[in-house]
Amino acid sequence: MRHFSPWRSTFFKAVSVTILALSISLPALAVPGRITGATPGSRVNIRTQPSTSASSPGYGLVGDRVEVIRSTTRDGFPWHYVRFPQSGVEGWINGNFIQVLEEPDQQPSRWSHTYTCGPYTVTLAETGRDQYSYRSRSDRGNLELANGRRIYSGSSWNYEFTNSNTVYVLEDAWNSPRFPNGFAELRVSQNGQSILRQTCRK
Repeated sequence: MRHFSPWRSTFFKAVSVTILALSISLPALAVPGRITGATPGSRVNIRTQPSTSASSPGYGLVGDRVEVIRSTTRDGFPWHYVRFPQSGVEGWINGNFIQVLEEPDQQPSRWSHTYTCGPYTVTLAETGRDQYSYRSRSDRGNLELANGRRIYSGSSWNYEFTNSNTVYVLEDAWNSPRFPNGFAELRVSQNGQSILRQTCRK
C-alpha cells in the first residue's frame, strides 16, 4: 500500500485550494457585440434580470458597442448580460437586440438563415451593418436582391427588399406571448397589391 506523508498531503491540499481560488477569481471571457435595431440611436432597455418584466434602470442606444459576458434563455427569449466598455454599466439585454461580432478563437462571421416558403427556398444573409441580401431558388425561377433592410415590429423582424415596383418582405417572429411558437412568412406585393403570401418553415 502506498502512503503519503502528512507534509505531502498538506502541500497538495494547498495547491488545490490555490488553483480553485484562481479559477473562481478569473473573469468571464467577454465577446464583443453591438446593439442593433431598426432606427439608429433608438433606445433599448437594460434589465436587472433576464426578463421583460424585470426593472429597467437604464438603456443603451442602437449602435452602442458592448461586451457580452454571458448568455441565457428565459421565457422564450435569448438574453445577454453585457457591459458597456466606456461607462462600465452592466445589465441584461434581449438577445434579439444584440449582434455578437466575434466568438472567441473564431473568425468573425455574419448572420444568414434559410427558410422554406412553399416552392421557394429563401436565404437571407447579412452583408454589412444593417444590410441584407435575399436569394430565392425554385422551379419557377431564381432571384437575388441586395441592399435589404431589417425592420423591428415589436415581436418580429421584417426583412424588406425592393425590386423596381415589387416589394419582398420576409417576417420572422420569435417566441413570444403573442406568437408562442413563433412563425415566418413571405409576402410579395406589386404596385401596392399583394400577389403572394406564403407561410415559411424556419
